[in-house]
Amino acid sequence: MKNVSLSNYGHKWVHELTHDTDLKRFLPVDERSRVIDVYNHTILPAEETSIDPLLIKKGFLRSTYDTKNLIKRRYKQNPLEHVRWIIFEYTSLCNFDCEMCYNATVRHTTEKDIYVLKKAADASVVMGVKRFLFIGGEVSKYGRNWLDLSEHISSQGDLDVVLLSNGWFCMEEGGFNAAGKKYKDRKEYFSELKERGLTHLLFSIDGDRDSHDRSRGRDGLYDAIMGGIDEAKESGLTVRLSFLTSDHVDDSHLVGLAQKIYDFPKHTTHKNMVGHLLSDDDNIITNRIDIGNDANRKEGILDIDKGLSLMRCPGFFRPDNLTIKANGEIATCRLANVGEGYGNIHNQDFISILNSMQDSFIYKLHADNRFKEYARYIRPSVFGDRFHHPCSLRAVMTAVAKKVHDELIDPNDELEILRINTEVAKATGHRKESK
Repeated sequence: MKNVSLSNYGHKWVHELTHDTDLKRFLPVDERSRVIDVYNHTILPAEETSIDPLLIKKGFLRSTYDTKNLIKRRYKQNPLEHVRWIIFEYTSLCNFDCEMCYNATVRHTTEKDIYVLKKAADASVVMGVKRFLFIGGEVSKYGRNWLDLSEHISSQGDLDVVLLSNGWFCMEEGGFNAAGKKYKDRKEYFSELKERGLTHLLFSIDGDRDSHDRSRGRDGLYDAIMGGIDEAKESGLTVRLSFLTSDHVDDSHLVGLAQKIYDFPKHTTHKNMVGHLLSDDDNIITNRIDIGNDANRKEGILDIDKGLSLMRCPGFFRPDNLTIKANGEIATCRLANVGEGYGNIHNQDFISILNSMQDSFIYKLHADNRFKEYARYIRPSVFGDRFHHPCSLRAVMTAVAKKVHDELIDPNDELEILRINTEVAKATGHRKESK
């Protein structure tokens, strides 16, 4: 007998409803009652004459012949459970070529169909997502009409709409063009960002003044951003940072950043300032990852044998965010094109992609920890033998495994194995494209 159970999307909605009762407004009373009833019973017989077909069409329910135990397991493994924010890559075009850019080898493209992004944003709001981040590339420079999407999202309620930028506009004197529009100065620009729904502006910082400007290839950029922070705050935007940290970062540098973006009480200690900076979820803290422009770092220490136990990453099957890439792919990792493989919003409805994430190879690879099965296809010499960061090795192994799976590579076909390793090495920056 055919039954109905909750989909990933429906299960996420009920889960979030327990924390945010405002979400009930997205379903009429009868539909809401049916979804909650299915949740309470795990699985129920399908009622063809009821509202089940409508809820299946909306993506809240799914038809199934699975047993109750299998459904319980599926609920426990719902990949949407921890998703708290949606990332719109929007464009991979950038006006900088930074030393540590992990997207340097990604094909340059910009999303042109804002309608599908609006649909994805609306669906995300329904399942309780309250934070949306625009990244690139450089969205503020090349993301035509991105502010239309920002405005649309902000109209849905009390949500965080965040822009991550390299701060190029902080060096502009007088008028400048941003995403196809002319602004007379930064004050006008920041004011429009605020008016169009942006709540947070994140500046990307690569270390101290000298390190940052060297990495970005722009003398004076660090100081210009520090000045831009003050102007953005005066416009009512919340300013936060995306920055690199490691054992080598000087605490005095972090104190300076904290003092710049926060208004601390007079007697706050430097230790507490740094602690607040590092614990603020509005900031993004990253490490140097040898992918893209930073591939083939000489101080690589991790080889494949030692790194195999580190390859399984919950971010691929229990992510806290999802990225909609500039090419329309849904991804759980933003390193090059490694996190892709769940579906493309130009070919499939966003909710349908969310409801079938467990069926994707990339999900199973990490959830079932199948890396040992695919390690034999890796040719370390193609990538330089050693990697500095586990995420770099993970990206390579994930990409190679996916190609082996998709192209049905014979483990005895050395030429084909070398071909896919070389293709992955070019995509991750470990092997440069020949001119």
